Amino acid sequence: MNKNALRSQLISARIKDAKKDKMIFDNFCSLREFENAGFIFTYISVNSEPDTTEIIKEAFKRGKRVAVPVCEKNDPDMKCIEIFPGTRFVKGLFNIPEPVDRICAPTDELDLIIAPGLGFDESGRRIGYGKGYYDIFLKKHPGLKAAALAYESQILNEIPTDGKDENVDIIITERRIIRI
Repeated sequence: MNKNALRSQLISARIKDAKKDKMIFDNFCSLREFENAGFIFTYISVNSEPDTTEIIKEAFKRGKRVAVPVCEKNDPDMKCIEIFPGTRFVKGLFNIPEPVDRICAPTDELDLIIAPGLGFDESGRRIGYGKGYYDIFLKKHPGLKAAALAYESQILNEIPTDGKDENVDIIITERRIIRI
């Protein structure tokens, strides 16, 4: 199956479920990587993606710094923007919320990134939305620990990859934590 057909299948199969989101949240918060991180970089969930809102709130509650991505259409480099409790957001590229005030965060201070994806396999391979923003970011930050939140239905036997695709180190689902 080619990547575009796989993307369509995975979008259709992903079902939003608040109970599953709570289990993913609990599993994520139990990670030593989250516990030890002082500064996390996470996407803002939209549509049927596993919820990141509670993770962001928990990070602030634990005194952690948080940054989110800002993407621009003709620039493949994702911007890392620090947010704070009470940060205001507007709809950005692809209708993804972006902070109104853009305070660039030093990426060399990041401890953990949460990368989105449509599908994953147990080897850490991921298929994203096809624009390559996270692959480019991860390639530029090879020492940064990368985690992914996923519903168990998003875990496949194998994800097709090419030379541009970057893997994640940990996948957190409602049922388990997969360490690669």
